[in-house]
Amino acid sequence: MTELAQHIAAQTNLAQIEYILHQAGYHTTETDSQRPWGGFVCIDPAQAERFAVDFFAASGVETKDEADAPLSPKILFVQPGVRLSWQYHHRRAELWCFLTTGAYYCSMSDELPAQPTLAQAGDIVRLAAGERHRACGDAQHPTIIAELWQHTDPAHPSTEDDIVRVADDYQRQ
Repeated sequence: MTELAQHIAAQTNLAQIEYILHQAGYHTTETDSQRPWGGFVCIDPAQAERFAVDFFAASGVETKDEADAPLSPKILFVQPGVRLSWQYHHRRAELWCFLTTGAYYCSMSDELPAQPTLAQAGDIVRLAAGERHRACGDAQHPTIIAELWQHTDPAHPSTEDDIVRVADDYQRQ
């Protein structure tokens, strides 16, 4: 992992992460610390390629596809012991890089959740559009994930409204 990724992984709240991103020259477009599971910081899509280099290049994972789909970078901050909804998206694929160790994730394309996989810092997870998935935070420490949205319909980019929740601990639709 890069020095920036390691520095972000050591943080204990979203405000610290946003500060470090600003210090590194990133422009944030939205910060939401009101999610029941934690929150996120969105980075200016114009900096997506730089974000891909800073958080995904060491893995050798290709961040662009043949259609040259636009990318939206984001940092997820998951509170200890909580999990995101079991969900999928119609208009985006996702690429995750776990910056911390100890969380779990599940993904699969049918209706039943898979067995969770333990994530190590530096693990990369690629999720196709329509693939069901969820991240489950470490029981003791915050989980921090660098995320790239790969919009599958450039004419209609994905938004937070492109979440289809199959199951949710917080009774959201």
